[in-house]
Amino acid sequence: MNWAILITIIFIATLVILATCGVGGGMMMLVMLNGYMSMPTPAAVSFLSSLYCVGIIIPALFGWIFVKVRHAEEIRFWHVLGASIGANVIVSVTIVVILTLIQMF
Repeated sequence: MNWAILITIIFIATLVILATCGVGGGMMMLVMLNGYMSMPTPAAVSFLSSLYCVGIIIPALFGWIFVKVRHAEEIRFWHVLGASIGANVIVSVTIVVILTLIQMF
């Protein structure tokens, strides 16, 4: 039961981070790229790496708080971090697949 709740918390936190930092941050990235057209690749790489770091660390912290509150000793921090990375990858791949399918039709 703890695992199901933990994964649900991590997925919800990942979606919230994506909606706030990804969508709002995407507009900031476009503005930033207009200012840095001489080197757009480093700016895009730094933005995306910071978005992935925030999208992994914050849900992992929410999950770790849940584990500590529930006193779930069978769940370690590395389990929470792995679940957070997995949730971030699953959400990212799902969005890419949806956008690709929309573009095809």
